[in-house]
Amino acid sequence: MKTSVHDKNPVMDEVAKLRRRIAELEDAEEKRLRSEEALRKSEAKYKDLVELLPHIVYEIDAQGAFSYMNCRGLEAFGYGPEDLSRGLKALDFVVSEDRERLARCLGGAMQGEKLSEVEFTAVRKDGATFPVLAYIHPIRRNGAVMGLRGVCIDITKLRRVQQRLWVRNSAIASSINGIAMADLAGRLNYVNPSFLRLWAYHKSKEALGRHYTEFWQDPDEAVLMMLALEDKGWAIGEQKARRSDGTSFDAHVSATIIADEYGKPVGLMASVLDITERKRLEDALRSSEERFRALFEGARDCILIKDRTLRYTHVNPAVEKLVGLKAFEIVGRMAAEIFGEEAGERILEVDMRVLAGQSVEQEQIRKVRGALLTFHDVSVPLRSPDGTIIGVCTISRNVTERKRTSPAPCITVREYPSEAMRVTLQKARYAAARDSIVLICGESGSGKDYVAQWIHKHSRRASGPFFAINCAALPQELAESELFGHEPGAFTGARGRKRGLLELAEGGTILLNEIGELPLLLQSKLLTFLDTKSFLRVGGEKSIHINARLLAATHRNLEEEVRAGRFLPALYYRLNVFSVHVPPLRNRAEDIPILVEEIVSPLASEMQLTEIPVLDADSLKALTRYLWPGNVRELRNLLERALMLWDKGRFDLTIPAVGAGQEDWWCKISFPEGRCLHDVIDEIIRSLCHEALHRCGGRRKAAARLLGISRNSLYRYMRRLGFSLENGTES
Repeated sequence: MKTSVHDKNPVMDEVAKLRRRIAELEDAEEKRLRSEEALRKSEAKYKDLVELLPHIVYEIDAQGAFSYMNCRGLEAFGYGPEDLSRGLKALDFVVSEDRERLARCLGGAMQGEKLSEVEFTAVRKDGATFPVLAYIHPIRRNGAVMGLRGVCIDITKLRRVQQRLWVRNSAIASSINGIAMADLAGRLNYVNPSFLRLWAYHKSKEALGRHYTEFWQDPDEAVLMMLALEDKGWAIGEQKARRSDGTSFDAHVSATIIADEYGKPVGLMASVLDITERKRLEDALRSSEERFRALFEGARDCILIKDRTLRYTHVNPAVEKLVGLKAFEIVGRMAAEIFGEEAGERILEVDMRVLAGQSVEQEQIRKVRGALLTFHDVSVPLRSPDGTIIGVCTISRNVTERKRTSPAPCITVREYPSEAMRVTLQKARYAAARDSIVLICGESGSGKDYVAQWIHKHSRRASGPFFAINCAALPQELAESELFGHEPGAFTGARGRKRGLLELAEGGTILLNEIGELPLLLQSKLLTFLDTKSFLRVGGEKSIHINARLLAATHRNLEEEVRAGRFLPALYYRLNVFSVHVPPLRNRAEDIPILVEEIVSPLASEMQLTEIPVLDADSLKALTRYLWPGNVRELRNLLERALMLWDKGRFDLTIPAVGAGQEDWWCKISFPEGRCLHDVIDEIIRSLCHEALHRCGGRRKAAARLLGISRNSLYRYMRRLGFSLENGTES
């Protein structure tokens, strides 16, 4: 059977279809190859771009291990490319505190979530940490999440900038100064809370947008400050500000131009401080300084100010006039350089106490330009506003003329011929050379106060005051006030503060005469003072420390007073450091001619007599024969009475009769240290012989008969004991 050419050939059709399919596949392969090439080029560009990025770019596989990280990331974490092949986990790149939170974020991203700006604290290979912001997106393949891709940004610098910005904003907002910022036209665009308070605004919007000239009482002055600001870039000055309520205040203004990083001006900033109170205080201080300067320079008293090194920093004209030096010649020097070494030591001792917080008032004698002058000094601490002592201020008044008009006892340094008085003065010399307590014993009227003054005048305290108080003459209710002083209101009638004698004796000596008469309560307080050199005024609360030497005198036997319970044992032992016995006048009859001379001359001067009477030898003999039960006090009274009755010519003395009232004769024998039984017996024999001769008018035979011994025995005693055989008196 023949077929037509037009009949269809199935084989050929299949071949044609196959050829078309091959062509399509070849075309698809070519497209695929072109796409892969394009993809390779795209990935290369992507990797090049990623490597150029300043941030950390990474990829994480489904197991949470890094499959890729750019060079910036490896550098930031301190790893190398070879480290990634070890399968580093993402959780190892944050601190332990953030791992749980990062695991939740990674889990959410694997579920298809996109996370942005999640902050973590990253940890480097070496353990160092730094903050990062993380962006995490899922990688999808055929609709399934195959891994994660993201970026981390190191925000260390950002945090530093934010911190600085926060500090600056906090400082501006919390500043006590009013701070305002304005544009270049001068209109406010920022004010801090202090600015609002200064100008009495309640909200920022009330001030923002206003021109700076609206805030000042004189706009022209504000314009001048702006011109200075434009000229120099900054301006400082004082202006009168006008508040929103119409009131005003004095302001200190400092303004500057704000420039950007290229130096181009972008705005203005001003800081304002209310100085109204400061100006008021400055005016008050200026006025106070003017008054102080007037008082300082016009005062007749010397005012001297020192720093903590005790060098003079200020002296007033009175000091210049006193020492004959200009202020610049005194400032910077010390007291010893101005007043001499001896006075400088005393001043230094006082200044050290003042630097310790005390206030010291005293009288001192100083040699100034060759003259001995007496000064009343008040030294007080100089304190800073916080109470720290920064120096010493001394106000010194020259009281020399006042002292010259005050009666002063005549203390001579002449020697007395009697052995008893020579021994006493020798012990007084020892006492004067030291600064300890001295107990002076002796009969009433024997001259205990004289010995006390002698000790003071020959001690290193001779330039200081000497005060004596008779404890027997003090009313019991006032004794404590007299000794220690009192505060206002301490008792009825105490209207003001009173400084006691102990305080007045600062730098000098105080004699407590007849100390055995002190009440027991005062004895206890006195004991405390002797131990601490400090005391409380009556009614006072502040302890007062003084530097005064204490001398005590008594005619009583303090040991017997202690046994009788009238004197504190502790005080007796504290006082009896060094004792000086003053002999009665009957045991130093040889001194009577000298005593008469020492007593008569001052008395004649006090009575304004034109002549000084002279005693004849008979009168002096009569005086030496009398036993003087009242001692030197009785001798002074007798001489004073005779001077009152004397009208030139013969100086007659009315001496008590030798035998009158002498039948009951007595003799007090002392037993001080350094004397043996033989000396005591000789003293008794001497007194008996003297009394017998005295009663018998010097007749030795009658005196021997009165004593019940032979005349030869009396002669023998007289020779041994130093009596004159011519007149029956001691030679």
